[in-house]
Amino acid sequence: MTETELDILETWLDGELGPVESVELQRRLTAEPDLSATLADLRLEREVREAHFAAMEPSDGETRDFLNRVEANIARRRRWTLYGRFTRATGAIAACMAIGFGIGWIGRGGPVLPANHTSPASAYQVSVSDDSGRVLGVQHFNSADQAREFSDDLRHWQDQQEQIRNGYLVVRSGKF
Repeated sequence: MTETELDILETWLDGELGPVESVELQRRLTAEPDLSATLADLRLEREVREAHFAAMEPSDGETRDFLNRVEANIARRRRWTLYGRFTRATGAIAACMAIGFGIGWIGRGGPVLPANHTSPASAYQVSVSDDSGRVLGVQHFNSADQAREFSDDLRHWQDQQEQIRNGYLVVRSGKF
């Protein structure tokens, strides 16, 4: 059997042989038993291949289950993507707020109270400020004498610190 004859038989099995060639092949099949046997072998091989490939294909239920699993995985990934975007945005907002509060806290320059504010528990107050005049803190007192004593003690301590920095005072004991 030649390669050309095998191709003609395969083409006839595929249903693609022309009418003139089909009539000629039919005449040869009845006249040549070897050609008929080869055709029967090709049909059998084709049936085995078709059965094998059909067994490899999934059923409709298996295909549906597979598609449902794929869709569920896609939906899960979308949810995680949205969750990730939400947490990143929330984290960025929280970080900006923390930075804003931190900068506000650092740059606040002391308590912000109205000029006429007085605390009912302490009617007298002494503001403590640095060399540039920025208020570092406010100490509240119940009496003018306590406020004056604190102010005098603070001024005395500041004078001693200034003398120590300038070298005018030598400390000989741990007491002042």
